[in-house]
Amino acid sequence: MDKQSTLCANVPLSTSLWNFALHVYSAAEVEEQSLQLQDEYQANINIILWCCWLESEGIQLSVHLLDEVLITIDAVSLQTVAKLRDVRRIILESGAFTKVQAQTVKKHILNAELMIEKVLLHRLQDMTCRFLESKEYKDLSVDDEVLTLQYYLEFIRVPDARKHAGLMRNACKRNMTLSSEES
Repeated sequence: MDKQSTLCANVPLSTSLWNFALHVYSAAEVEEQSLQLQDEYQANINIILWCCWLESEGIQLSVHLLDEVLITIDAVSLQTVAKLRDVRRIILESGAFTKVQAQTVKKHILNAELMIEKVLLHRLQDMTCRFLESKEYKDLSVDDEVLTLQYYLEFIRVPDARKHAGLMRNACKRNMTLSSEES
């Protein structure tokens, strides 16, 4: 991993957001929980993984940053990734393609989705770094509310947000621990 992607405001990170996302999302339970939150509550998987990464890195950001994240990341994701996902489903369901053709097209669309996801995760890490360098971060007091996965899930009105956040947090920790042991 290049040094630039692991430094944030001269704070070394144990892993980049992209690498963290690759490791934790490869766990079936993380993928299943993320997709359930996405399908049932329109949660953004990138933001879910980002919140988990923030906690794993010990980064505490103000909840005020969530507005910028929703405008910058969630809006772009809805305009791109969500539409590609819809196209992928339509192609598979349309019957206009042979099975082999549909699978080939699906593979290319998935690659495009993954590339956009990677760009968005890099943008989230860059936003985090910018915030860590800002005056607002330096002025963050212990009384300020901290952005967590639970806060995000509550914000988008997920019932039992605390339970969902705890399950996701534990699944991410388990998978990161397994990844560290394999290295």
